[in-house]
Amino acid sequence: MKKKYAVLFYLFSLLFINAQTGNKIIVKLKDSSHGELNRANKVSGINRLFSSSKAEKIVLSEKDHNTIYTVEFPEHSDLKKIIEEYYKTGEIEYAEPDYIYTTQVQSATVHPNDPYYKYQWGLHNDGSISTAINNYPSKIGVDINMEKAWEIEKGSDSIIVAIIDTGLNVNHPELKNRFWYNIGKNFIENQNPNDLSSTNDHATNIAGIIAANANDGMGFAGIDWNCKLMILKTLDNDGSGYTTAISNAIHYAVDNGARVINLSLGSRNYSQLMSTAIEKAIKNNVVVVAAMGNENSIQENYPAAYPGVIAVGSINAESNRSNPFFRTLNSGSNYGNHISVVAPGDVICSIYDNSIFNLNNCLSGTSQATPHVVGLASLLLAQDSRRTPADIKAIIEKTADDQMGNPLEDTPGWDKYYGYGRINAYRALSEKIIDENNDLNKKSVKIYPNPAKYKFTCDFPSNTTQITIFTNLGQIIQSKTINGLTSDSFYISQPGIYFIHFQLDDGKKISKKISIIK
Repeated sequence: MKKKYAVLFYLFSLLFINAQTGNKIIVKLKDSSHGELNRANKVSGINRLFSSSKAEKIVLSEKDHNTIYTVEFPEHSDLKKIIEEYYKTGEIEYAEPDYIYTTQVQSATVHPNDPYYKYQWGLHNDGSISTAINNYPSKIGVDINMEKAWEIEKGSDSIIVAIIDTGLNVNHPELKNRFWYNIGKNFIENQNPNDLSSTNDHATNIAGIIAANANDGMGFAGIDWNCKLMILKTLDNDGSGYTTAISNAIHYAVDNGARVINLSLGSRNYSQLMSTAIEKAIKNNVVVVAAMGNENSIQENYPAAYPGVIAVGSINAESNRSNPFFRTLNSGSNYGNHISVVAPGDVICSIYDNSIFNLNNCLSGTSQATPHVVGLASLLLAQDSRRTPADIKAIIEKTADDQMGNPLEDTPGWDKYYGYGRINAYRALSEKIIDENNDLNKKSVKIYPNPAKYKFTCDFPSNTTQITIFTNLGQIIQSKTINGLTSDSFYISQPGIYFIHFQLDDGKKISKKISIIK
């Protein structure tokens, strides 16, 4: 009997376990192999290939061109050995476990008094959260400057935000009239595709942070007052789900007009299938925002670590990195070379499935920090829909408030704990809407910051094929193939002067210099 090893997200410590691979494998055949296998076996060669390893079930991917399959095996099968055998056939482009992803929330039970906007300290911090929640420290003014931002932009119903997560209560009064016309889809295997319900409040909390109906006399205020939500259910009631479901949901979001994707979930495992889906999203002008994770670890967490993704860490109401999260031992906002920015993620009060005014269940985690950035991204797109994912990422990073947290971690410029800093919605929306002369399809390259403290971002033409970084002595230290992206981040550990070559598909090359400082 199939069993999925889920990790309950209502734990004092959310840990990723490398064994979280269930009993499925994703197999991508070489483009030429499908027909050749069938002809060689004079029957379905695909079935014969998989049955030789005692596969119990074979499912063709929704986005596959007949080459991607999910293969299910008996419980406790040796997936590593099976993958090795597949590669020996010479017919496999890649094979990997169908990893399980989990929500990025640290839940702590709190007992505040009143359920109003004034307790949404991440948007406007007047200190009320400290009064409502005993022993929770707060500093007035530690927020994302939302009230001034709303004077500039409140959102547009033309912007669709996809939440790839658990299901939610689509009849919640605080989400009335806020859904995309088709509402969404359930991607969990063996469940009704139209069933978006869940006993897990994770997605509802996120939806409220992004888009709870504001200025309506009840409940909470979402960051974007007008965007439409697309609910894509991929995580079960325990808050866990498979790579295949999440990847299929990303494809669905892209194909159905989403402009921003919220991924408040994660795994320590790199997946080619997931990477390809995210790469497609960014190529198709969809902003992807993901949670850094809650283990207080420097280890890379996916999908946050994929190129082009806005990776979000969490801060508390004193502007310090959440370490640990409130009333949650053995936790902390993850950090590392791929972090972009931080946002409020500690004791975040929002709507719940069966209530509007419930402050007894405020959630903490990078899961809650992520939708703050998603909401800001949707406002930036409402302000100017021509902005690309690279534009949105650059604006949010450029306008973040630096050196607002623990000075031992939040050092000048980008750092591995806070990224570029705490997001500032007002400053972001005050940026020039678009530079008409800054067309990334033209031969233009931007490197920022420069000088940089170890990490920097490059914006480059869409026809870039290769990026190579050299020392001043001509030694290659990094080389990366580019597949349609127009922005990527790099990390150099040693101070000095370096040269970056951008190879274009027309044979031309652009060279730039970067200074790395301590």
